[in-house]
Amino acid sequence: SVTGAGVLLVGMAVLVLRLIGREEAMLVERHGDPFRRYLERVPRLVPSVRPRVDASGALPRWPQAFAGETFMWSFVVGSAVFAATFDVRAASAILLAGVVVYLLQRAAERRRGVGAAGDAPDRRS
Repeated sequence: SVTGAGVLLVGMAVLVLRLIGREEAMLVERHGDPFRRYLERVPRLVPSVRPRVDASGALPRWPQAFAGETFMWSFVVGSAVFAATFDVRAASAILLAGVVVYLLQRAAERRRGVGAAGDAPDRRS
């Protein structure tokens, strides 16, 4: 229904804005003034056409970045499978597999001592 869609959109907007605020507060606490300066220069929701911060010289860690999105990709694939087949078991199996893979990745990262995304990345020499 239109009312349900409206309620869902408003609810998701509130949820996302609260999540952004909470995450930003945690990052300010963790990183202090450098993150505050970043917040002042970078738009919150609408991407900028031009870069607003200087390049850090950090090398991207693509495998870690893609691995961190495993659960989201499993959600997308599971949703697509459900939309195409209406097979709840197949969609649930994909979602469960995504959760298991994500948890195994996190456990492996902890054993290797790899931290969260906030840790300092490798620098170019």
